[in-house]
Amino acid sequence: MIALLLASLLPPIAPVCFLQDTLKEDIAAYKKAVAARHQEADVIAFIDGFVQVFQSGKVRLVEIADALEIEEGNASDLKKERTLVERQQELLAKTVWKAFSRKNQTEKNHQIWTAAIYAFGQMGSFGPTYIWKAFEDKRFRKNLNFQSLCVEQIGFTKDYTQAEELIDLLDYKDAVIAAKAADSLGQFSEASVAVRKECVKKLVKLLESYRTTGNDSDSQLDKINYRMIRGPFISALKVLTGQSIGNSLDWTKWWNNNKNNSKVWKK
Repeated sequence: MIALLLASLLPPIAPVCFLQDTLKEDIAAYKKAVAARHQEADVIAFIDGFVQVFQSGKVRLVEIADALEIEEGNASDLKKERTLVERQQELLAKTVWKAFSRKNQTEKNHQIWTAAIYAFGQMGSFGPTYIWKAFEDKRFRKNLNFQSLCVEQIGFTKDYTQAEELIDLLDYKDAVIAAKAADSLGQFSEASVAVRKECVKKLVKLLESYRTTGNDSDSQLDKINYRMIRGPFISALKVLTGQSIGNSLDWTKWWNNNKNNSKVWKK
């Protein structure tokens, strides 16, 4: 673990090969801790350390991209280093997933799994694959709190290719999941115009559907569902459009009037 912590403190320009060599030892120790009993604190510490190493790699990738853009340094060497860093990022995410090899539904295991999901949320495009695997895992199908966390953390990855998956959850059978999907879409304010427009289109449509059902139905559950999703849906719409509209009918009007207005959808 000491090696991992030292690796996480290295400056971004540190040779990637050193980090990889260090990680071999730390990954082996992490796997042993996952398999052992009563080492939950160590497992979580390793996960936190892996996130720190990942973030250092993320910074380095930005530096490499900048250097390539301004043609500074040896392009061939930089591209090789970029490949190594990307492989390391992939390895880190794959390693964190080992936490889910624990099977028993215990409080301490849930603490580990929760730490892993938070870690994936900070791993960009390398995180969603594992977050969705956890979301769909049969162990958690009745655990709405854990599933909600999974959906929430997709947004923090800022992986805009996940928009379609999140949109599909906006009418999920459990409104709390739909609300978290909207929260995640609200993290996509920097996505392309095409992505944001599709998100807004579905949010507006389903917000009105929830409102109509909640108002017209005699079912108390339908009314509760509308109250649950209303705030997150409207918050996401405000972030994605820059508008300050506060109710469903006005959002529908705004969308109909502006969906093809290029000035409104400027980046």
